[in-house]
Amino acid sequence: MENLKMTNSIAENLLTATKWLKFLNIVAAVGVALVVIFGLFMAVSGAHQGLLLLVTYMIAAGIYAYPLIKSFSLVSNIREAINSDSQNALESAAENFKSLLKYMGVLTIVVLCLYVVILLCAVIFVGAL
Repeated sequence: MENLKMTNSIAENLLTATKWLKFLNIVAAVGVALVVIFGLFMAVSGAHQGLLLLVTYMIAAGIYAYPLIKSFSLVSNIREAINSDSQNALESAAENFKSLLKYMGVLTIVVLCLYVVILLCAVIFVGAL
């Protein structure tokens, strides 16, 4: 793989992609912050089962924190690799990209399994009526 080259076209496409990824990261970070704030609000407002909602929202925020960190690192590593012609930064970007996709893949599998379990429980519950 030593024959691969970073052409100007590839560099421009990657820089454009990092701009969009940074935008999506910022939107997601704001969303996570709103989830945390809403969870805290529900807990202190005396809402019914506020503590349970707080814990649930904190878990959700925590689940999204890791991919956000990896995405922000990916953006900075790609920019550093292109702007300073750094092989190490490019390797770090590839590692962050792999980790991000692996995490999202595992998370998707877990969520799909939860859906199946919930569906089976619903069918069993309805069948028991």
